[in-house]
This record gives sequence, structure tokens and C-alpha cells, in this order.
Amino acid sequence: MSELSRSTVVSARPDLLSTELSDTERVMLDADKGRYFGVEHVANTIWSSISEPQTVGAVCDVVLRSYDAAPDDVEADTVAFLEQLIDAGLAVRHDEVR
Repeated sequence: MSELSRSTVVSARPDLLSTELSDTERVMLDADKGRYFGVEHVANTIWSSISEPQTVGAVCDVVLRSYDAAPDDVEADTVAFLEQLIDAGLAVRHDEVR
């Protein structure tokens, strides 16, 4: 898979069951595969921001507004996490916005 860019659109897989356990913690269930996943803090912020299709850039902006971190670090870490979600089948990649 090619690397995600700021214009790549991603979203959570719509058929996953997801519930927030607290302001910073969430669990997701892939009922088809019988697997569950948990995320906390920044990962929960990212997951919440892709409940609807969003560009990677928009997701990075949400994280930057929520946490005190360097923009380059936020972008690198956000892209890496989104790629992990896509590889695990929890999120999907859409066509890039032009």
C-alpha cells in the first residue's frame, strides 16, 4: 500500500461496533471475525475523528488542537496509526480529495 498523504480520505469501517468507555477510552468489536480492539487517549481522538470520512490532514488538525505536540510528530504518528487501522481492517481508505 502506498503511504497516506494529507489529502487521503479515511474512515472507520461502518459495520464495526464501537463504544466509548470514558472520555479517553473506547473499544471496538469486529463481530465478523470475533475480535475486539481498545484504544486510549490520542488513538481514541483519531478513531472518533474518522467516524465519518475525513482527510488525513483534517485528522491531524484535530489531534493538534487537542494535544500539545509538534506538528511533524503529530502527522507522522497519526499516519502510522491510520495505516495500522487500515492494515488491521478497522478503517478504510477512500480516493484522495483533489
